[in-house]
Amino acid sequence: MVTPFLEAAKRPGVVVLNSKAQEIQRVTMGSDVRRDPDTGCPHYSFKKVDRRVTVYYFYALDEEWGPSFLKMAAYFPYPAKMCMLWRKPRNVQTRMENGA
Repeated sequence: MVTPFLEAAKRPGVVVLNSKAQEIQRVTMGSDVRRDPDTGCPHYSFKKVDRRVTVYYFYALDEEWGPSFLKMAAYFPYPAKMCMLWRKPRNVQTRMENGA
């Protein structure tokens, strides 16, 4: 789906595609479990649950890193993942070849 946009990019260093999806993510959910009988103050509980959330993808073409994307969920705790696709940056690859 994204490959034609990456191939059509005229120059590196640009965001070539923004997309939006619904995915199941592990998120933190808070709930009011009870109230203090004397003060009426709430007592909260937090737990990890699976929820369908909106996720945004930003695909970019970088001169040094090549194609990459950032995936960010629009729900607390707002997890994000950065993925570099297909190749290592030239300077890291050179250092690895030289044994540094």
